[in-house]
Amino acid sequence: MFIQIQGTASVVLSGFVNAIRRSGLKPHDHRLVFFGAGSAGVGVATMLRDYLIHCGLTEDEATKTFYLVDSKGLVALNRGDKLPVHKIPLARTDPDTPRLKTLPEVLDWVKPTALLGLSTTGGSFTEAIVKKMAEFNKNPIIFRIPPFPKLHLILLCKS
Repeated sequence: MFIQIQGTASVVLSGFVNAIRRSGLKPHDHRLVFFGAGSAGVGVATMLRDYLIHCGLTEDEATKTFYLVDSKGLVALNRGDKLPVHKIPLARTDPDTPRLKTLPEVLDWVKPTALLGLSTTGGSFTEAIVKKMAEFNKNPIIFRIPPFPKLHLILLCKS
């Protein structure tokens, strides 16, 4: 399983590096929403965080660009439930973080430059979600990675 997560993270990182170049934004100007905060979502987020650190951000600055969403909503320390250990390093730490429950709520609050889907919940990346991303960005970055063992990478950029 660990090898699959590293492989998925490597493919996403490769696509993400190129998407950043095309976006015209510097790495530290991105806001990434991860839909799925299981082992794959956290594994990919960790590798992308390491890349942002390589680009010159501190670990804290890199982590603050991430917004993880799981089955209970935005992953935050103030959410009111006990977070699994693997989610804590990437959880939102601001005590004023709103308790958002759905992906559309998170997108409206964050206005992300990138949306990465690593959830086993199918049907979440609807046309409305993609259009919402296009409202926020000239060139939205959208990755949808289905559950293992299949791996697909989709990069949607508005021309």
